[in-house]
Amino acid sequence: MAVRQCLLIFICLSALLGSTLAASGATSIYSLLQSKRDYTFTVQSIELANLTDVYNSSVLGFTFLASNDTAWKQSRANVTGALSAAKQNVTGAIAFLERLIAASTVNKTVEFSKLSSGTKEVVSLAGLPLNFTKNSTGDFVEGDPVSAADVKAGKSVVQFLEFLLVPPAPTPVSTPTSPTSAATTAAPTAVATK
Repeated sequence: MAVRQCLLIFICLSALLGSTLAASGATSIYSLLQSKRDYTFTVQSIELANLTDVYNSSVLGFTFLASNDTAWKQSRANVTGALSAAKQNVTGAIAFLERLIAASTVNKTVEFSKLSSGTKEVVSLAGLPLNFTKNSTGDFVEGDPVSAADVKAGKSVVQFLEFLLVPPAPTPVSTPTSPTSAATTAAPTAVATK
């Protein structure tokens, strides 16, 4: 729920700061993914996480890492099970899908065509550090190849992947037992599953 609220606030702020809709007929991340046959699990996740309005906007300048259906099926994480549970309105499953979508979204456009050779680290909306690498052999996210790079979707760009980025489970924050104790959490890291 917090991810959705943050994204909706960002949409409102973008509109207030003078961002305008792209030319008519501009696509959004959501409409682009709907037009692709092999991205139904990603589309369903956006819908079940109640993020359709956010990803159907052509105002936002996101980078979205879209994983194909094969990646979802072959993932070591039980993501297809989470989809099934979310369809039955299981709260934990919906929260997992929200984290999955947030982990696949960067709050700026990162285009491989504009990167020089080397690695650029960016952070997803879920707080995951992600390495975008460009070299003579191709474009990579977290060391895995990008199957189609820099596909425009309104003001956003989509990087099509054949692997799934799975965010780590949220670390519970312990309640301090004294004024001097502090809660600690591990830094999140992306896990590319094949």
